[in-house]
Amino acid sequence: MRHQPKAIRLTPTVATRQTLHPKFLQLIGHGYLPDHIPPCFSSRAWAAALASGSNSAIFSKMEATARIAPVSRADIHKVARPGKNRRLLSLVAPEHFFSLALDLCDNEASIFDKSNISLTAPLWADSPYSNTDRAIKWRVEQRSCDSVRAISRAGSNYVVIADIRGFYGSIYTHALAWAIEGKSAAKARRNDPTMLGNRIDKLVRGGQSGEPIGIPIGPDTSHLIAEKIACVIDRAIIAEAPIASAGNRIIDDYEFPTKTHQDAEVVLSTLQGILSEYRLELNDSKTRIIEAPPPTSDRWTGALRRLVISEDRRTQEADLIDFFSEAMALRDAQPSSGVLRYAIRRLTGEKIDTNNQKLFQSLLWQCAAVEPGTVSDVVNDLIRRKSDGWLIDLDLASKATSSIVQSHLRADHGSEVLWSLYSSQVISHPLSVDLESVLTHSVDPFVITMIVSMAFRDGHLSLTKERVVEILESRGGDDELPWLPLFELLRLSKGDCPKAVRDRVMAHPFLKLLAESGVSFIDEASLMSPIAVANEEYSDM
Repeated sequence: MRHQPKAIRLTPTVATRQTLHPKFLQLIGHGYLPDHIPPCFSSRAWAAALASGSNSAIFSKMEATARIAPVSRADIHKVARPGKNRRLLSLVAPEHFFSLALDLCDNEASIFDKSNISLTAPLWADSPYSNTDRAIKWRVEQRSCDSVRAISRAGSNYVVIADIRGFYGSIYTHALAWAIEGKSAAKARRNDPTMLGNRIDKLVRGGQSGEPIGIPIGPDTSHLIAEKIACVIDRAIIAEAPIASAGNRIIDDYEFPTKTHQDAEVVLSTLQGILSEYRLELNDSKTRIIEAPPPTSDRWTGALRRLVISEDRRTQEADLIDFFSEAMALRDAQPSSGVLRYAIRRLTGEKIDTNNQKLFQSLLWQCAAVEPGTVSDVVNDLIRRKSDGWLIDLDLASKATSSIVQSHLRADHGSEVLWSLYSSQVISHPLSVDLESVLTHSVDPFVITMIVSMAFRDGHLSLTKERVVEILESRGGDDELPWLPLFELLRLSKGDCPKAVRDRVMAHPFLKLLAESGVSFIDEASLMSPIAVANEEYSDM
């Protein structure tokens, strides 16, 4: 919640707003918070507070306040991924997201882009929504992307495989103006606030401490921005090398089938040249030309898919052990390929004999211990099976999650700690760890907020509500402390909120408006009746 003194003042897209884009509330309610966090975190209450009409006082106040908001810092949540890499998800300040979402929606025709080769060009997601839906979806469903690629490779002798290095993290924010207006026009009018690209550039930078390199990973607005730039690049590639029109792109991952090696070299050289014009570069370790069409999926997926789990109790016991042993071996051979995540999802819905349920749970928690990125999948699977009537081994769950938290606490590995806390809350098992150090030192917005919520719900914590309040009150002057846990603490503690916390939240004009509107970013109902989700991810953005 640390701010710089300088304000970013933008020209509103309309002087007096008579109508509101019908999808704006969809973006607020389903596109603000990042994916890959427990479904108890939601911005739907924010959308509901605005839903009374575009001319309502609350909307007008939020729009006016957001337009003059000072630069703010995005808070970071570290998500575990296969291997050792972590994805840094951003919780952007709500005022910057509000203005950005408004400008993007008001200028939908200029922002929503597509190209003949983009499989991830943005479309508005269909309604009605479930708890896991996003505001924006891909043009081609993820499950169908392999089929599209397999068809496109027909008749080719070579395939160019290319990947943009750290795509989201390396996007030059000024490049959006280049993509919208054309590079020459954008550079000539770089400080013109009437140009859409300049406004969006400033809003993105305003939400990340003024930084011009990179866009936040998490909000759906970033997908719109990234695809706008990528689609312009796609068209430029095809214009220079028409043979590239047979290719396709999934976010930052290109494939170009060609007849000859020379054609492949032309496409690759063209791609490199055009990316450099937008200050992007290829990831050398993932870029190559290969002979003959490559397999459409990793071979290990087929190996696990073919393994059959018997319904006979004794045979099933051996099958489960063999299945997870094979998954572990494949994971050891390809540690960055997400083998264990696939293995867990492969068995979703598999009928497990009552006598083998404890074994199955043990095998799941072993996966979570070996591959931290699978903790969310294990928790979701157990939530689903609990709702189907399973007796969850609470002692095993407690020991497993406590060990996971203890292992990842000091490194501030947010996702493992967060999903373990969520497991404790919704599966109803205790955590045998001292969480005081988390509250004292952590800067993860969702971890701290989950602890606050659990304390006030009398969750399975070793910390009392009073101690949680005391610790956060002592951190009231800590600029690194995220705004979200303080905001939720103000709501949950009601009249008993410490003055230091209340003053800090209410001194922030936009948070004050959210608080006065009764907005919360925690869906209490989902904690009472948890719904299992299976988030999908693609690429390293």
